[in-house]
Amino acid sequence: MATSGTLWILLAGCLGGLIGAALGSTKSCRTGACPLTANPLRGGAVGMILGLTFALAAGVGSGPGAGGGKSAGDPSSAGASLTSLTPETFEKTVAEGVTLVDFWSPKCSFCLEQMPVLAELAPEVAGKFVIAKVNVLDHHDLARKYGIRRLPTLMFFRDGKPVETRIGTSSKMELLTAFAELSL
Repeated sequence: MATSGTLWILLAGCLGGLIGAALGSTKSCRTGACPLTANPLRGGAVGMILGLTFALAAGVGSGPGAGGGKSAGDPSSAGASLTSLTPETFEKTVAEGVTLVDFWSPKCSFCLEQMPVLAELAPEVAGKFVIAKVNVLDHHDLARKYGIRRLPTLMFFRDGKPVETRIGTSSKMELLTAFAELSL
């Protein structure tokens, strides 16, 4: 039996196909090169592809119950294994060894994209390195102190001093490589 998410995706594809076919039946394209309005068949096919694309991009069909659960980018689920830092805990956390601090915001889509990567990496490096996060909306003073202007910013600290900064998302392999280089 199909899940409700699968049904939503099929519905979006059918709806897009119907709209595309309706536009194709207008035959308003004089050259025949317009994918939606050249003929009903092409309009339906392109409309269905667009409908499916929009459904998948909107996250329909992903997660438990198709939108009923937490998505992979939900900071409350993916970032749960990461240490949340405050101005009071920041200095002590980065004081010894190598620490990766993710300066992020729940309103930043790239930050939410980065969070599951960090959450997956945290248990693998536990005991050797620390991965922590700072919500810049809650702790803008820390963001200002370290010159954070774009998100996400991943800042590596060695013994309390910033040694490397990455702006934007990074893959798990890139971060493992950075940890290996910094531990030398």
